[in-house]
Amino acid sequence: MQKGYLVKSMLVVSLAALSSCSPYWKGGYTTLEKVSLREAQADENALDFSAALLKYQGVRNQHKDDAFVNYKMGECYFNLNQLQEAQSFMELAEAKNAGSTNPHFFYVYGMVLQKLGDYKKALECFENYNKLAKKKEVKESDVALYLAQVQYAIKAKENPVGAVVKNIGDSVNTQYTDAHPALTADGKMLIYTSARPEGKGGLQVKDGKYFEDIYFSTYNAETENWSKSAMLEGAINTKEHDANVSISPDGKSIFIYKNNQVGKEKTAGGDIYVSKVGSSGRWGKPKEVAEVNSSYFESSACISADGSKMFFTSESADAFHKNIGGSDIYLVEKDTTGKWSSPKNIGNVVNTEGDEMGVFLHPDGKTLFFASNGHAESFGGYDIYKTVFDKGAWTKPVNLGYPINTHKEEIFFVLSTDGQTGFYTTQRADSRKDGDIYQIDLKHYNVLTGETQKLGILKGTVEDKATGKLLNAEIKVTDMLTSEQTLLNTKQQGDFFNTMVAGKKYKVQVSKVGFQAFSQEVTLPIGESKNIKELSLLISLERAVPLEVVSRDLFRTQHLNFAEGDSIKFTAFSQSIFEMYVDQLKKASTLKIKLSAHSSGASDDDAVSKAEAQKLADYVKASLQANGINSSSIDVEIVGNDEPLAEANTAQGKALNKRVDVDLIEN
Repeated sequence: MQKGYLVKSMLVVSLAALSSCSPYWKGGYTTLEKVSLREAQADENALDFSAALLKYQGVRNQHKDDAFVNYKMGECYFNLNQLQEAQSFMELAEAKNAGSTNPHFFYVYGMVLQKLGDYKKALECFENYNKLAKKKEVKESDVALYLAQVQYAIKAKENPVGAVVKNIGDSVNTQYTDAHPALTADGKMLIYTSARPEGKGGLQVKDGKYFEDIYFSTYNAETENWSKSAMLEGAINTKEHDANVSISPDGKSIFIYKNNQVGKEKTAGGDIYVSKVGSSGRWGKPKEVAEVNSSYFESSACISADGSKMFFTSESADAFHKNIGGSDIYLVEKDTTGKWSSPKNIGNVVNTEGDEMGVFLHPDGKTLFFASNGHAESFGGYDIYKTVFDKGAWTKPVNLGYPINTHKEEIFFVLSTDGQTGFYTTQRADSRKDGDIYQIDLKHYNVLTGETQKLGILKGTVEDKATGKLLNAEIKVTDMLTSEQTLLNTKQQGDFFNTMVAGKKYKVQVSKVGFQAFSQEVTLPIGESKNIKELSLLISLERAVPLEVVSRDLFRTQHLNFAEGDSIKFTAFSQSIFEMYVDQLKKASTLKIKLSAHSSGASDDDAVSKAEAQKLADYVKASLQANGINSSSIDVEIVGNDEPLAEANTAQGKALNKRVDVDLIEN
């Protein structure tokens, strides 16, 4: 996402106002000047404010004190987000009493002043517009919303909340755009987007800015500082724009925004993708989240701690999505089979006729934070709000207040699990250039609603006691005092994760077909100050029917590598591992073997890379069959270049990527 996405809330003056300007021309223009003014107005109507500005400037060269021309230049600068220049020309127009002949002057000037934080003078302008403009024009304008916003801002600034906002610092922020922070639930890792020279895509020719990539920084609790940031490893970053949207609470999945692309031409839309971290710690190639994407613009997504709900924003205007305004917040939920429901708009209590974006669900599972430019309780532009799901409905959104929100753009807010630290993107006096990531100290301001009890993290791993293989199991957690139950399921890696009230005793029960039931009572510890405590469990399930195991190592993903040369042949080490797999399969008829074939990464052509991977898979499958393993016990997946282990710019990297990953699975 580029800079324009961050400042998307800059309001374009209504066409109604633009088309009404000709009556306010003064006399004394030449015929050519009148033509220029009409052409400039046409440019404005087409939203080409740079072209309009040049034409107005040409007329102003001969009419420097002209109230109308100065006003129109101020209007163009406003729509180009050059607020100081807009204010200068509006002041020149004001000095010549522009408002006496043109009430729209007060409308535009009020918006300029609101964006600059001069709320009292903005209030005067909007009140003047209400008095002087025609009733129909007032009704069709947004002046009622702006009046409510500046009145709210005046009162809110007089009553600041107990929050301290500070730039996160040079370890994360650069002179380039740094935005879209996301935080793991344990608070130890910050994921964000940056457009800097060392990125994969390099410099864009069209606008002279760098392509965006996704970076991370880790928190040092002893020094209370963030580490120097580094680019995420793996296939997650490409030569195009790759923008972080959110990270799942367990830290295993990252949601990514990408522009739609048809051939070489970008469309107006954008979609959400997800990348998952592999066992090597490298991030896989992003896959489209088809359940939430449309032909329109989807810009953010987040998932609940238990994985059952996903919130996202969309600009879709079709009957399927039923938008209330420009960009709205939607919800999809998983059914018992793991399938996502159809998207549902969360309603007009939260969504407005403006834009809602940057959605974030706190790990408490009920408090939703988002940015909006459409609510009346606003400082202008995007502010951060919260709403709580209570008694089957979302509560009226609450502005987080000053100094968290200001006349600047505040967006992409996330909150730590303990509710004491927030992060977001904004632009303040100490910002480097196009926006920085800021950290918010919330020790003296509880932004969460409802329960004030401290939260803790219950996490763990479920494994097969015999093989050490990670298991997908069902977990029931019961509050020993209230008997309230929470159902969890392990992820693919056998781990589970959830945030729960700390200081309480719970019974953890684990079940899986083919294994003996497991039960354990635990107490979730209470953390101190900034540190949220976590309880980690390793649960080993015993098989109902014993299994003869050759080696526990065989039940973890193994890489079969190949010797150098044109012919396909195992390395000596991989040959020994292969023989152990053959032995294990002969001893356990209940097992199957899965082959995932990967290519070297030498070619960017998907067909070429998959053809290379196919040859490797065929070799391993044929070798298994030659050793007496039935083809029905062999599953094959052709991956190609999607999950590299190393960069493919060296011979060593290509050799590591060229492999067949082997997994034993239950038949």
